[in-house]
Amino acid sequence: MQNRIALSQPKLEQLCILYLQQFPRCREVQAVALERPATGSGNWSVRDIQPALSIVAAHQARLALQDMQDVFRMVT
Repeated sequence: MQNRIALSQPKLEQLCILYLQQFPRCREVQAVALERPATGSGNWSVRDIQPALSIVAAHQARLALQDMQDVFRMVT
């Protein structure tokens, strides 16, 4: 696997917010909560996005953040 950029959880959450706000349906995103997944290939996953998004926007947001998992890893 490629080397991924290591970021603390608060910095990664802030970066996720800024990234999502670039999408028209996600401009109102104010908070993203990340967690370590119990299983799976990534070392972080999305626990919550606030405020709640429409189904279409939430799907778009989760796909966008999946792409970020290839670039960033969360460190504690």
